[in-house]
Amino acid sequence: MWHFISDQISQEIGEVFICENAKKIHQQHNHTAYVVRSSQKRFFVKVCTRESRVEDVITPLQAEADGLMALEKVGAISTPKVVCFGQCQENQKHYEYLVLKFIAFKSPSELLWSQAGQQLAELHKRSRDIQLPINAAHYGWHNDNYIGPTRQKNHTSTNWVDFFVQNRLVDLADQLPQKAQLMGPDVWQKITTILQGHDPEPCLLHGDLWIGNIGFCRQQPVIFDPAVWVGDREFDLAMAELFGGFAKVFFSAYEATWPLPEGYAKRRLVYQLAPILNHVLMFDGDYIPQLNLLLDQIMQA
Repeated sequence: MWHFISDQISQEIGEVFICENAKKIHQQHNHTAYVVRSSQKRFFVKVCTRESRVEDVITPLQAEADGLMALEKVGAISTPKVVCFGQCQENQKHYEYLVLKFIAFKSPSELLWSQAGQQLAELHKRSRDIQLPINAAHYGWHNDNYIGPTRQKNHTSTNWVDFFVQNRLVDLADQLPQKAQLMGPDVWQKITTILQGHDPEPCLLHGDLWIGNIGFCRQQPVIFDPAVWVGDREFDLAMAELFGGFAKVFFSAYEATWPLPEGYAKRRLVYQLAPILNHVLMFDGDYIPQLNLLLDQIMQA
């Protein structure tokens, strides 16, 4: 496998790369991450094993590469550069791989956090003027992709409330065995009431912007592991607030660059439902207390 991946890297960078060491960094969800080194270069590589070669649907690492390249196209905030990705076979095992430029991260300063907030706002702003692979007036994405290990539905629509409720809430809630107990008719009515009349400008989103998916190198913030789609920019902010860890100056810098419209505080609660539902699904109900608390807040909003 490493010989094959080394050959693909060599073709992309235009010089010979021979992997002399592959150090396992972590294993998360459905992939294992490595830092691979030659005597002069190093790259970050994600690898998934597959039961067979996948051709007919987009795979998680293909979707990640697609998202990173979309964010890079906008150019407002740094992302790890995609070197190459694909599938290979070794000893009757099938692998999917994604090779990224290696980035050495450091602890962020207040200035870097402020820069991150400003650049996220610029990402949302500039994406309106970039040709993306869906119609400019639509919400969604040109294919389904993944948020963590969960397949993310992206059926495009010009109606924001319909898109978000069906693709981000109903789709996840339907996968939960506790759906009937957790999300009654009164909850769905309240969600619709909060979002009713909100017609946000379609913007390219990172889509999974929690503290684990942002880092900082010496000169700039870097976002990675996206679950991109086109939607309400408030969703990225709501996600960033949900699990904590972002400096306050991040949000104030965003607000100074592109102020949020009135009503965000209520909509934030609804938008946070999507990642919480996904966590309930991923972690076998461990997040149900947090989900119930959020549902109570939504009903009182």
